[in-house]
Amino acid sequence: MFFGGRKGSRAVSFKTPRLYNSIKDPYKRSNSVSLEFTPNTAIIVALELFRESLHTGRDDLVQRSGQNLLNILNETFGIDSEVELVIRGNRPARRKVDPNTGKKRIIASTHGKYYPARSAIALYTLTSTGRRVAYKTLLNTLVHEFCHHMDYKHPLLMLQRSLHTKGFYERLNSIYAPLKDI
Repeated sequence: MFFGGRKGSRAVSFKTPRLYNSIKDPYKRSNSVSLEFTPNTAIIVALELFRESLHTGRDDLVQRSGQNLLNILNETFGIDSEVELVIRGNRPARRKVDPNTGKKRIIASTHGKYYPARSAIALYTLTSTGRRVAYKTLLNTLVHEFCHHMDYKHPLLMLQRSLHTKGFYERLNSIYAPLKDI
């Protein structure tokens, strides 16, 4: 089956098996949905504004341009539930003492977080050491968290949990790949 985006848009099409609604296993359900995506003019303009806002170093501009991009993605993908973007500073990180050097090193850090109960995305604009996050990393994180939002809120998906399945990463790549070089 094919399900397009809003208003007959050809920019997005979802592919699902014929008996999609009968699939109960959340992993199989997530893996069974793929999509094809071509960015439209509105997304390209919003993306350029988002990139320019990052060069200013002002989190208020990053928040507004990122929110604008999310709103357009929501509309393009036919999601009625709004999503709120919250910009945060330094990434939280877990550190571990290196037994060879005795120094603490970062073993994991959080780039962003989706809160399904609030339909909110938290995005960290600084690394755990305080440097600005690179544009493509921040864009990838934003699209990743948007995919969680889509898993929960898209009328076709409406998953109970957004899992990091093969299908999730395929949907993420379908969105991120055409955007990363614009």
